[in-house]
Amino acid sequence: MALCDAPSITVEHFIGDLEFLGPCRFVVVGPGAILEAVGAFEDLRTNDKGLATVSTDTGFECHIRLAEVKKAAFATKDSGGKVLHIVRLLGEEGQSLLSAILSPETPGEEVDEGAIEYWSKLRDRFGEQLELLPA
Repeated sequence: MALCDAPSITVEHFIGDLEFLGPCRFVVVGPGAILEAVGAFEDLRTNDKGLATVSTDTGFECHIRLAEVKKAAFATKDSGGKVLHIVRLLGEEGQSLLSAILSPETPGEEVDEGAIEYWSKLRDRFGEQLELLPA
């Protein structure tokens, strides 16, 4: 997967652009466990320790170490007849640090068409994979 000639963008700015995706299933795969939770990139906050935080009033909270994120990728995956729309935050070696999969507002429903359109516009703007500048 080649990197695109997208405009230079910082990690913090890129994550901020994800605000309008709406609900996403956040997936982190670790060596001994996989964590999945539904949240959103709304109300992004950063601090002087290099953390970006997103949280919801439902108890969801995610902290992203901005210095660890070197690239981002957009992918689709067929999952039992449904197309998943995924944004991956990648580390130095291209390993997935966090996958955010568009999710419906209510379990069992379809993902909002507006969210898919916005995801597609981001992919068109940045390409399938892009390098991110440090925060």
